[in-house]
Amino acid sequence: MNYDVIYGAADTNNIGSNKILNKIGLQFVNQFNYKEVKVNWYELKKANYGK
Repeated sequence: MNYDVIYGAADTNNIGSNKILNKIGLQFVNQFNYKEVKVNWYELKKANYGK
Protein backbone atom coordinates (compact mmCIF):
# COMPACT_ATOMS: atom_id res chain seq x y z
CA MET A 1 0.00 0.00 0.00
CA ASN A 2 1.17 3.47 -0.74
CA TYR A 3 -1.18 5.58 1.39
CA ASP A 4 0.03 8.48 3.51
CA VAL A 5 -2.61 7.79 6.17
CA ILE A 6 -5.06 4.96 6.79
CA TYR A 7 -8.23 6.00 8.63
CA GLY A 8 -10.74 4.05 10.65
CA ALA A 9 -13.83 4.79 12.69
CA ALA A 10 -16.02 2.74 14.99
CA ASP A 11 -19.03 3.30 17.21
CA THR A 12 -17.73 3.74 20.77
CA ASN A 13 -20.05 0.95 21.94
CA ASN A 14 -18.70 -1.51 19.37
CA ILE A 15 -15.92 -2.97 21.52
CA GLY A 16 -14.92 -5.59 18.94
CA SER A 17 -14.37 -3.09 16.14
CA ASN A 18 -12.39 -0.76 18.40
CA LYS A 19 -10.16 -3.64 19.53
CA ILE A 20 -9.49 -4.71 15.93
CA LEU A 21 -8.61 -1.17 14.83
CA ASN A 22 -6.11 -0.97 17.69
CA LYS A 23 -4.78 -4.46 17.03
CA ILE A 24 -3.97 -3.70 13.38
CA GLY A 25 -2.01 -0.64 14.46
CA LEU A 26 -4.37 2.30 14.12
CA GLN A 27 -4.00 4.90 16.86
CA PHE A 28 -6.95 6.56 18.59
CA VAL A 29 -7.13 10.26 17.62
CA ASN A 30 -10.40 11.58 19.02
CA GLN A 31 -14.12 11.05 19.46
CA PHE A 32 -16.91 12.73 17.51
CA ASN A 33 -20.66 12.52 16.98
CA TYR A 34 -22.08 11.19 13.74
CA LYS A 35 -25.87 11.24 13.42
CA GLU A 36 -26.22 11.27 17.22
CA VAL A 37 -23.81 8.31 17.66
CA LYS A 38 -20.45 8.67 19.41
CA VAL A 39 -17.65 7.44 17.18
CA ASN A 40 -13.94 6.84 17.81
CA TRP A 41 -11.59 8.08 15.08
CA TYR A 42 -8.31 6.26 14.35
CA GLU A 43 -5.33 6.90 12.08
CA LEU A 44 -2.22 5.04 11.00
CA LYS A 45 0.40 7.22 9.35
CA LYS A 46 2.75 5.85 6.70
CA ALA A 47 5.78 6.68 8.82
CA ASN A 48 4.45 4.19 11.39
CA TYR A 49 3.54 1.30 9.08
CA GLY A 50 5.81 1.26 6.05
CA LYS A 51 9.19 2.36 4.92
